[in-house]
Amino acid sequence: MQLYELTYILKSTATVKEEQAKLVALISSFGGKVVKEEPAEKKKFAYKINKDVEGIYATVLFNLPKKEYANFVKKLKLQENIIRSLITVAKKSKPKVKR
Repeated sequence: MQLYELTYILKSTATVKEEQAKLVALISSFGGKVVKEEPAEKKKFAYKINKDVEGIYATVLFNLPKKEYANFVKKLKLQENIIRSLITVAKKSKPKVKR
């Protein structure tokens, strides 16, 4: 399983709890597991995106099998309330060794 970080922007009219629940269900349907969810935050855009001037930013850290990544991205793009998304491979933090 690979650790990923997904940052996404929801439409300002979307219900955050509902959309987060849908996303968790989507991740679970591909055999993944949510590790951490950051609190969502409404922000104004620097420019209009699809006629919207603000959106809700949220971040999720999750595990997903590498072979399911492409299918997950296809399904994520079909979500109607997600305006933009960015998925990165998260680095596991290593304990610092004092010398």
